[in-house]
Amino acid sequence: MTLQVTGRAVRRGDAAYEAARRALKWDAGVPDRYPEVIVHAAAADEVPAALGLARREGLHVTVRSGGHAWGGNSIRDGVLVLDVSELNATVIDRDALTASAQPGVQGAHLDEALRQQGLYFPVGHCTGVCLGGYLLQGGIGWNGKQYGPACGHVTGLEVVTADGQARLVDDSHDPDLFCASKGSGPGFFAVVTRFHLRVYPRSKVTMSSGYLYPAECFDDVYGFAHEIGPKTPAEINLIYYRDARVRADGPIIGLQATAFAVTEEEARDQLAVYESSPARDKVIVTRLHELTDTTVLTRQGTDSHCFPTGRYLADNMWTSAPFQSLKPGIKDILSRLPAPPSHMVWISWGYENGPKRPPMPFSEDDFYYALYGACDGPAGDNAIREWATEGMRSMEPFATGMALGDENTQNRPPGGRVRVTKDTDSFRRLGEVRSAYDPDGLFFAPW
Repeated sequence: MTLQVTGRAVRRGDAAYEAARRALKWDAGVPDRYPEVIVHAAAADEVPAALGLARREGLHVTVRSGGHAWGGNSIRDGVLVLDVSELNATVIDRDALTASAQPGVQGAHLDEALRQQGLYFPVGHCTGVCLGGYLLQGGIGWNGKQYGPACGHVTGLEVVTADGQARLVDDSHDPDLFCASKGSGPGFFAVVTRFHLRVYPRSKVTMSSGYLYPAECFDDVYGFAHEIGPKTPAEINLIYYRDARVRADGPIIGLQATAFAVTEEEARDQLAVYESSPARDKVIVTRLHELTDTTVLTRQGTDSHCFPTGRYLADNMWTSAPFQSLKPGIKDILSRLPAPPSHMVWISWGYENGPKRPPMPFSEDDFYYALYGACDGPAGDNAIREWATEGMRSMEPFATGMALGDENTQNRPPGGRVRVTKDTDSFRRLGEVRSAYDPDGLFFAPW
């Protein structure tokens, strides 16, 4: 008997098609690529039928959960897009310190549900990020220095493989497939319908300090952050951007540090180091020792002032290079910073006392640099593409990899130092596992 697609299916040429195609991506920069059919699954048991439809019609499959990938990975010519954003159920077992969540669950919603029970999971920083893409891409989340990538806290997956079979995969069942999920992102070759997570008691105190510096302090602020970053457990990130509300005559550097601690005294001790910045006397705005929570931080995060409605293109690199080596290239990139809300993000990810990583293809290193070019309409696309792409291309000698989610593989395909996995062996192994589980290439391979 042929399985029937019970989820909503929109085909190219239907009246609702263009609206459905554009809804696959969170911003206005929808690529000029046209899927053949978009299937919205309302339940996990609809997934095998959607894959069956793709096989019968000879279509590759892409999967979309939240649409927050800057490159619009699910939007490909002639494919079947399986939208699983409506799979958004969460179950929490407080006593067992476990949770399960479907791919359409937003990290902010999971964080709030866990907060109500005194629990924690390292969800992403932006409100619109859903767990599907976030966890498959590795997961650069809150308190990552102490927890590592979020995918390291996934204990199992419920998936549907290319043959239409539902499976529970973990370290004991299909371990190669389970390992492949931890950082392969849009290159994963199965549909996740539920993640099983290990959760933790929530920190009693979450405290943040923030500083805004004029751009002239670049050398001092970034050099200082590179030096202290791997030595402190506090989360630290920098944003280089323009905001006329703060400073009309030039860009600014925003530094935010967040401590996750047992006591307020411990949190203040972690944040005290930022007062020793060599540029401290040049600060424009200061916020010290604000008690908050990741739920609030996520909702207040960079979404509002750095990511308003518009068209975006992102590019990034992982690096462990010393600041003095990076400085000339980064300063050149910033000298050509496009109009707001274009900006650059820097994250201190490595930590000397960080957790041991499980086997996974996720690419990471001590420091993360990402460029976000933004414009209002198609006329600005070439400018932001050139700025982000050529900027990061100029830094390739210092790069050790590329983080998925903010990747720019359509303009800088993987190869050499442009890696989407942590090393060449991981990339090769990923291909071998793909061949075993998807021998006919049902799932679209983005690289």
